[in-house]
Amino acid sequence: MRIAGTSLTAISAVAAAVAIVLSSSAGSVSHSHKQPPVSKIRHERVTLTEPYAVVLRAASPVVLDMRTGKTLGRVRVPGHGSDVWWASAAADDRTFVLAVDSRTQIYRFYLLRLGRDGRPGTATLIRFAALHDAQIYGMALTADGSKLAIAWQNTPTGPQRSRIEVVSLATRATRTWSSTEGGGLNVSWDGDRLLAFDWQDNAGQGHSGIRLLDTSAPGTNPLASRLLIPYSAVYAGLNDPSKPVVARNRSAIFVLMGGPDGTSTAIVKFSANTGKPLAVITRPESTNGPQYCGILQADPTGRQVLAQCGTLQVAINGTEVTRIKLRLSLRASVLGFANTFAW
Repeated sequence: MRIAGTSLTAISAVAAAVAIVLSSSAGSVSHSHKQPPVSKIRHERVTLTEPYAVVLRAASPVVLDMRTGKTLGRVRVPGHGSDVWWASAAADDRTFVLAVDSRTQIYRFYLLRLGRDGRPGTATLIRFAALHDAQIYGMALTADGSKLAIAWQNTPTGPQRSRIEVVSLATRATRTWSSTEGGGLNVSWDGDRLLAFDWQDNAGQGHSGIRLLDTSAPGTNPLASRLLIPYSAVYAGLNDPSKPVVARNRSAIFVLMGGPDGTSTAIVKFSANTGKPLAVITRPESTNGPQYCGILQADPTGRQVLAQCGTLQVAINGTEVTRIKLRLSLRASVLGFANTFAW
């Protein structure tokens, strides 16, 4: 089962130092290897309306003020002998969910709220069924913090089954979609009903790509979802779309795509409604560095999206891309499928 050149159980290390390019107009998926035209990039300071991020350092979370780079506090999770491997943020800049592994492949989930000054309180257990013998491949909180989506698989102690679960944090009601035909990962909410995710087939690529699941529709098969961007899509010489992030105004979906050399990565903007490509945000370049490549944060209005590839950081406002420099560069995970921050 291939994920951007690796397998679901392989270590994921996606990092690319890139120069910014912007295509002159929206286009359709093609098999051309012609690069889009290069646009001039403005260099500006960025105003962070949501400055607080939870960053996982050595599986231990801290809260950072991204305006200053300062640590506001270490997150306290009750109990001992556990590691935090996943974090997800709501849109209020104060609400986070953490996935905590007991080191016996049992995941439990904790709610973290920040004070007005951004300092963390003690994380509290969310009382719904823990995941046993599990490996998480994606986790996302809705913008209003009401629902949590988790993509996970059982570890290979029996027939492998991929699951997508959606949990109401108010009622603890849970819905599950499952399949043995492939794996779902990298979930991202499109509003509070549609869920974007990356699907990889076990055999062939017919169902693979970026899919949209209507979580209000009946059924339990994740393949009943809509295939928005096929895995076979090629745009401006880029291929293998993966790791979707939907802008909060639901106008666009950002994905990672691989370069023709098979070793580089770029960020591409697609329509969240039609799945058509809108712009190449970054030109693919290779690097062996540890920095993260992908979307960092979208503001509550959805008008501004922040992204990073390698040491390069940008703000995306519609068709404008502005080079920025935050106080710190966020790192990619080197320990398999886990994330390293929530913002």
